[in-house]
Amino acid sequence: MIPPRFSHLIELLEHRAQEQPDALALGFLKNDVRPGSRLSYAELANRSASLSARLQSLAAPGARALLILPTGLDFVVAFFACLRAGVIAVPVPAPHPARINRSIGRLQAIAADADATVIISDASLRHARNGFREQYPTLCDAQWIEVNGSIEDDATSPRSIVKCDTSFLQYTSGSTADPRGVMVTHENLLSNLEAIEERVNNHEKSVSVCWLPPFHDMGLIGGILQPIYGGYPGWLMTPASFLQQPIRWLQAISSLQATFSGGPDFAYDLCVRRITPEQRSTLDLSSWEYAFNGAEPVRKKTMIEFSRAFEDSGFRRRAWRPVYGLAEATLMVAGGGPGADYHTRQLAAEALEDHRIEECLDEQRGVTAVGCGPPVKNTAVLVVHPETRVECSLGEVGELWVRGPGIARGYWGKTTPVFEGHVVNSEGSSFLRTGDLGFVTDGEIYITGRLKDLIIIRGRKLYPQDIELTVETSHPKIRPHACAAFSIVAEGLESVAVAVEIERTSSDDDTLPEKVTRAIRQAVSETHEVGLAQVTLLRPGSLPRTTSGKIRRSALKKSLPLSNKALSTSNAS
Repeated sequence: MIPPRFSHLIELLEHRAQEQPDALALGFLKNDVRPGSRLSYAELANRSASLSARLQSLAAPGARALLILPTGLDFVVAFFACLRAGVIAVPVPAPHPARINRSIGRLQAIAADADATVIISDASLRHARNGFREQYPTLCDAQWIEVNGSIEDDATSPRSIVKCDTSFLQYTSGSTADPRGVMVTHENLLSNLEAIEERVNNHEKSVSVCWLPPFHDMGLIGGILQPIYGGYPGWLMTPASFLQQPIRWLQAISSLQATFSGGPDFAYDLCVRRITPEQRSTLDLSSWEYAFNGAEPVRKKTMIEFSRAFEDSGFRRRAWRPVYGLAEATLMVAGGGPGADYHTRQLAAEALEDHRIEECLDEQRGVTAVGCGPPVKNTAVLVVHPETRVECSLGEVGELWVRGPGIARGYWGKTTPVFEGHVVNSEGSSFLRTGDLGFVTDGEIYITGRLKDLIIIRGRKLYPQDIELTVETSHPKIRPHACAAFSIVAEGLESVAVAVEIERTSSDDDTLPEKVTRAIRQAVSETHEVGLAQVTLLRPGSLPRTTSGKIRRSALKKSLPLSNKALSTSNAS
């Protein structure tokens, strides 16, 4: 349901709190999927106003505040408190207190890049932060506020908010060495929420369920802000709750009769593989109207298998909604409307590698592209040659360039023109260069690949150089600057593989490859919390490089399986 037009979300929240004060805004599900804590619109408005008073006493308008909070209602209160105080919220992953060393470097890098002066957290990190005072000064020098700590009794009026002001920074882009915070304005946020609501067509009986993390654009906007914008109940659960037992997600949809829910492609595949026939028989998914699938490549195979597995549980094929979006466009760029079936195209793989679109009748030799629907309201998408910046002809694959009210202002603190492009022979309007390859047919967007070497695993964006740095320091026999991390498709899913050159001497025994491989796997797992599908050890000088000496990661996907230079190859068991 599209509400009256407002200048920012605080106006909208105050409207909800006045018109429907006792209505459920958001609730939190326990691990057994029973409803736990809840927030009405009035409670959310009052609690965020109270925390905002504390924020206003510590931070000037435009200051940045890191939100180091787990999935839950405290995060929601803190986010709206920042909006009300005119402070720019910076959602980041909340580290587990017992494993804080794994992610503290990334938090420090983001805090330094954003020049954060305030950190909003909970009591779980109170003691942990004393342990990294010397090594991570930016985190320790900031003012720390506990959401459940002491706050002002009297709420203050919201600071003046201009729609072109930055509302929050979305750090889903950039490597650890060079973090990139997308500057999402209040206008970006409201325009994209309206576009999503119009496309989804939610109604007074709509119910949302979300397990996606709140520091991710799909979790924050799709799972938290969208229900508040539309005026229907939203229920949150932790990502760990879903990943540990995928059936919890579908149990929540079933018990709450949810209509709006989704996630990356891997989530649906996990449900197929991990939920037993006996468990499926207890589910009622007939209420599910909009099952969005995005944040990573959408696969026809996954949707077919999920539909078959849960057909007897009431899931309907017409509920599928492949979507396309990115943080730089706030969230959604394209997606199907309710009641419309999704479309696929069977393409010739050889032609696709040459950036041409040719139909292929042989499924074994072809590549299936899934349509992600037409662009949302007031959004234009062009297919452009990335090198010449000339619009592609019909039947060609190119880089997707996007223009619309959801396109963010750029990256925080970055002055280089990495965010926008100008089409040759156009009227001069700027577009967001997405880095994604695809084409448009019958007004619908199809994604075929990526220009960048970015790796996306379960919706997480992993930069190869971060993994490579971890690998290079995992064992002394690995040659410096002789490692490549890249994505491969293993058992139908995008996975991470690494190839490294190692030095061997006559004194090394036959167990060296096994020791190096084990060290690599352990280091990557502990540092990045991702498993490696394949580890290949190579002789010195084996990695393909450009004339300037850069490793050609994309070439490894084709050449590595045929390489006679491999000393050993270890696949995940």
